[in-house]
Amino acid sequence: MRRFNDKIVCVALTGYGLDEGDDPAFDYVIQAVTGADLTGDPAGPPTLPGYSAADNSTGLTAALGLLAQIVSGRGGQVEVSLRDVMLSQLNYRASAYLNEGAAPRRMPNGAHSYYVPAQLFPTSDGTLALFITHDGFWRTFAAEADVEGFATMAERAANRDEVLAVVTEVLAGDTAAGWESRLRPLGVPAAAVRSLPDALGATPSMVVEAGDFRLVGSPIRIDGYERIRGATAAG
Repeated sequence: MRRFNDKIVCVALTGYGLDEGDDPAFDYVIQAVTGADLTGDPAGPPTLPGYSAADNSTGLTAALGLLAQIVSGRGGQVEVSLRDVMLSQLNYRASAYLNEGAAPRRMPNGAHSYYVPAQLFPTSDGTLALFITHDGFWRTFAAEADVEGFATMAERAANRDEVLAVVTEVLAGDTAAGWESRLRPLGVPAAAVRSLPDALGATPSMVVEAGDFRLVGSPIRIDGYERIRGATAAG
């Protein structure tokens, strides 16, 4: 093909790489070989995400590689493997291990390894995702929740169990939706955990029509274009 057009770009999406054979590479298998034991309760077996994380991420990465090569004007072969994409998404966890020998470990309730409190919490009704990543967030949350002490992240990390017990107790005083409505206007990262039907119902602008079908639309919004009855038309 290069003889006819030296700017043609070919993209290969593989499981393990063009030079790594042709072993089956379904999404769950790829997740398993690239560190799936990071997810799940530490007291139980590892779990996998409820969607095709490897497939979706690899498709997006391949599109990015394709566009980059087209823009370069050189043409040629672009290769993207599911395995490599999933390993690349472990970025800071992999770096911590490669440079400091800090192997990641599973935490209860999906807790973050470094930030406290940053995990899922039960409430009086529903589950709340709370993600306190710096002391400013903590001050705002503590004022709203009437919590005292643990002013610095270092202090909260050193007293993780005590902090989580205090936060769990106070969050039980309201619903997940209630906490979301209280904390988000204050700039605190928090959200009630929703089901897919609830998430779609709360975001009708992302639902489009394709003939007789309703689908989730493209997340890419381009200036000068708008959605009309599920289609994309010039504004």
